[in-house]
Amino acid sequence: MLSSCAINSSESDTKNPSLTNGIDSIVVEEYNESTVGTTAIMVDGVLYRNKFQGDLILRNPQYSDETVLKDTTGQYHRIEGTKYDLLYNVNSEVSGAPESVYCRDDQWQEQKKYYSDSNNFTYQCIIKTNGVSSETIDVDKMDIVKLNELLAFCEENAYDPNAFAGTNKTKAVSTSSLGDKAYRFKMSSNDGLFSVDAKSFSILDNALVYRYYEVMPEDKTLIIDVPKELSEYFISLINNSALG
Repeated sequence: MLSSCAINSSESDTKNPSLTNGIDSIVVEEYNESTVGTTAIMVDGVLYRNKFQGDLILRNPQYSDETVLKDTTGQYHRIEGTKYDLLYNVNSEVSGAPESVYCRDDQWQEQKKYYSDSNNFTYQCIIKTNGVSSETIDVDKMDIVKLNELLAFCEENAYDPNAFAGTNKTKAVSTSSLGDKAYRFKMSSNDGLFSVDAKSFSILDNALVYRYYEVMPEDKTLIIDVPKELSEYFISLINNSALG
């Protein structure tokens, strides 16, 4: 029999070290700052916890046909092709989102450490030419802090169809003025499970710009200027890596 109890790990948990759902009892670990904001589930007496991989997305999740847990929080399957015990909630709103992947609680810290180490990733730049052909080039060295800042910038300025024209940060330019190349920067974990990539960028007047939205058929693109320090770093990366 499978039983479950979802737990939101927060400071309030420490005031109630034992949570009971009438079927099973879970003793919550001592307060640990690293697990705040995570969610835990219980499967056959084993605790699993999510968000060990930060903002990374599980790509093309491969999981078994067997449902190991189905309850009000979702339907969970065991992920295949990894030495770790990982579960995936197939009912998650966004495929592979951080909140949808769980690992055994006794493996959580080890997994967290792995995905926090920049040496465990491959870095790439995907170049699209004339909006059609694309080429992926490995980048030997990339500042993971700056890449995360660029990813955060994209998240903060993500396209919202309900707020067309975006924010007052956007400006319209002719698509042709952006040249024939668009760049996306990507990082992938060496175990082949997780990756994340920034949105599409171009170089305009020697500065990196975020291609917020392309307006058709007016041949206009709404862009947002990338912060100066990030712009200079990634343009330097493009030039020094023969990506230009």
